[in-house]
Amino acid sequence: MKLKELTITLLSLMLLFGCSDMMVNLRPHDLLEPGTEVTLSTSDGSTASTITAVVVDIDADGGVDGLDLDDNPDTVELPIRLTAVPRLYAVDLDGDGLEDFYFAVTEGVSLINTKIDQTGTPVVTMVDGSGDVTGLDLDDDNSTDLLIPDTSDSVLSSGEMILIPLGGSESGEVLRGYVVDVNGDGTADGVSLSGDYLPEILISSSTPGSYGLDPDGDGTADFYFVVDPATGGVTVNTAGDGSGTEVILLPGADPDSPGGWDTNGDGSADVEMPDGNDQVLTSGEYVYVPGRDPSGGLEPLKGLVSGGTISFPGTSAAEIPLGEGSGGYYPADVNGDDIPDFYVFVPGEGKDIIITSSPSGTSTDIWVLTGGGGFDSDGDGSADDVTVAGDSDDTGGDDTGGDDTGGDDTGGDTDTGTGVSFSSTTGGYEVRGNSLETNFVIPPPITESLLSE
Repeated sequence: MKLKELTITLLSLMLLFGCSDMMVNLRPHDLLEPGTEVTLSTSDGSTASTITAVVVDIDADGGVDGLDLDDNPDTVELPIRLTAVPRLYAVDLDGDGLEDFYFAVTEGVSLINTKIDQTGTPVVTMVDGSGDVTGLDLDDDNSTDLLIPDTSDSVLSSGEMILIPLGGSESGEVLRGYVVDVNGDGTADGVSLSGDYLPEILISSSTPGSYGLDPDGDGTADFYFVVDPATGGVTVNTAGDGSGTEVILLPGADPDSPGGWDTNGDGSADVEMPDGNDQVLTSGEYVYVPGRDPSGGLEPLKGLVSGGTISFPGTSAAEIPLGEGSGGYYPADVNGDDIPDFYVFVPGEGKDIIITSSPSGTSTDIWVLTGGGGFDSDGDGSADDVTVAGDSDDTGGDDTGGDDTGGDDTGGDTDTGTGVSFSSTTGGYEVRGNSLETNFVIPPPITESLLSE
C-alpha cells in the first residue's frame, strides 16, 4: 500500500469511528474510562445472550488495561489496547504480537469484530453452563476458536496480563506486563513490558506455579516468577518454590523501562534490563530483523541476542554471528573467513535492526530467509552468495556488492540505488530509489502516550 493510500485509509477509519453517524454513535469520550460497564454478546453453543464486562485499570496508572469478565477487578481476561485509530481497541489474546480482533463501544453496545473497520465477522464470547466466559467464537459457528487465558490459576498463558511488584512486594507499586509466545509453540517465552510484543523478561523454564527467568539469555534460570494459584499474581524469588530471597524489580526513569533487578536487597541493580533504545545489542534482548519468505514477501523475524549471535527461536532461519560493534554496526562473518560478509545496524530507536552490505550510507540491504537456507541479497526470497564488495572470496555470481553488467544483484542496478530497509521512524519498510516512501507498513506498538491522549 502506498503512503498516500495508507493515510487516506487511516483518515477514513478515524471518520468512521469518530465523526460518522452512518453506522454507530460512539461514546462522547475519546477513551474508555475505568469502571465503565459494557455489554458483550455471548453464546453457550446453542443459546445467544449477553453479559456485562467492566473496563479496568489494574495497575492504577490512569489508563485502560482491559475487560474484567469474572467479577474480579484485580484481573483482566480480555486485554485491550488503543490502536492508532481513536476510540478503537485491538486485542492480541494469544500473545503472538498480531492483532486478533478489534473492540469498539457504542452507546450501550460493544462491538468486537475480526476486522478493524468492523465489516468482518462479529466476535462472540463463549460461556459454559455456569455462565463463565471460556473463549471466543471468531467465525460465527457457535464454537470456541480462541481460549481466554485463565488468570486465576498457576499457569502463565500466552497473552495473559500480569502485574509484577515494582520496588518489592511491600511497596504497593506494580508494573504491567503481557505474557508472550515468541515462536508460536504455545509456551510462554517471556513478558513484554513496553507493548511491542518483544519480551524484556525472558522465561527459560515453565512449570505450573514456577517460571524460570533468564535475563542474560544464556538459557539458565537466574530467578523465578512464583505464581499464586488463588489470584494468578506473581512474586519474584531466587527459589522456584518461593522459599529463597525476594528479587526486587527496581523502578527506572521510564515507567515502561525498569531499572533492573536487585537480587540481594541492597537497593542497586545487580542484573540490568535490556535497553531497546540504544545502539548496543545486549545478550538476552529480542530484536526485529528484516526477513523474506520463499515468495520474496517481507516478513520481520523476532531474533534473540545471545552468546554473540542473533538466533530465531522456533524457526529454521539461519543465525547471524556478531562481531564487536562500533557506532551501532556489528560485523557478521557468516562463512568463517574472518572477513565481514555484512553488517547488522542498530539505529537505536526501538528494537528494529537493519542488515546492510557495509557500514556506510551507500550500502544495500540484506534479508534473513524466514524458511531457512541463508540470506537474500536481492529480494527474490531465495538464498544468495552474500559477500561484501571487495571480499577476497568474492569470485563472482550473485553478491551483495551488485553487478553493473547484469545478473541478479542487490537492489538491482547499482546506478539506481534501489533497496529496501525497515524504518523504525515510519513503522514500515522503506523503498529507496523510486517514488514510494513507505509500503508494507507494520502497525506501530501501542504506547502509554496513546493511552493518555
